Amino acid sequence: MNEIKYAKAPVSEVILGLTFNESFFKKENFNLKLIAELSSEFPIIENHPPIFNEVFSDGKIIRELNTEKTGEILYRLSTLNRDWLLQIQNNKIYINWMRQDNEDVGNYPGYSEIFRRFNNFLTNISTKIGLDKNEIFYLEMTYHDRLDYEKENITNASDLNNFINLPIPDFRLIGIENEITGVNNRYTFPLNALNGHLSISISNAFSSLDPEKKVFSIQFSIKGKLINKDIQEWFNSANEIQNNLFIKTFKEVKLNQWL
Repeated sequence: MNEIKYAKAPVSEVILGLTFNESFFKKENFNLKLIAELSSEFPIIENHPPIFNEVFSDGKIIRELNTEKTGEILYRLSTLNRDWLLQIQNNKIYINWMRQDNEDVGNYPGYSEIFRRFNNFLTNISTKIGLDKNEIFYLEMTYHDRLDYEKENITNASDLNNFINLPIPDFRLIGIENEITGVNNRYTFPLNALNGHLSISISNAFSSLDPEKKVFSIQFSIKGKLINKDIQEWFNSANEIQNNLFIKTFKEVKLNQWL
C-alpha cells in the first residue's frame, strides 16, 4: 500500500534491513568505502557495538552474536536533521526513517519512498561488489509508533484500552490505585507467509529528548527469509501485513482522528 491514508498517525520510525549469511561488507573493505562515499549525504557518523542476529526456531527466539560475521563495529550514519539513518556492519545494512518525539506528526514520507532509498543503496552495492540473493540470511521490516501521554490524555497505562485493541490490565480493578510505571511486553508469532516471524513489542518509556515526557511505544517487527520471492516482493508483502496490523491494532475512533 503506497497511499499514506493515516497522515496524522504517530509513526516514529520505519526500518528496512538485510542480514547476510557471512561478512558481506568485509569484501575489499567495502563498508569503509561505502561510508566514505555517503559522508556528504550522511555526515554524522557514530560507532556502536554490532547488532546480533535473531531467528525464530522451535517456537522461540534465538539470538546470535558472532563477531567473525558482524565485525566489532556498527556504523550509524545520519543526515544533519537526523530524520534518515543508515546502519552498516559487516553482515547487515539498515535504513531508518525517524521522527523525533519533539516533532509533529504528518511528515512520514511513506513506505514507497523508504523502500526506494533502500533499494538505491542495494543497487549501488550490487553494481560495485555484486549482490546475490543467496547471500541473504534474512530480511526485516519494523514499524514503530509512539504516542505522547499528555497529548493523548493518558493518566494510566490502562487508559490505552480506550483506543487500542490489545488490552492492558487495569490493576485499579483489584485495588491497586498507583499508576502502572512499567509496561514491557513482547509477543512473538511464526509468520509462514514470509518464512519468518512477527514480534509485537508494547512498552511505555520516557522521551530521550525530554526525561519528563512519557510516551507509549508499540513496535511491529517482521523478519523472514527469501523463498520464492525477490527482495521487493518480500518487502511489499511485509508492508501489507504491517498496514493490516496497524489498522486492526487501533480502534476506529482513533484511526479516524489520524486521517
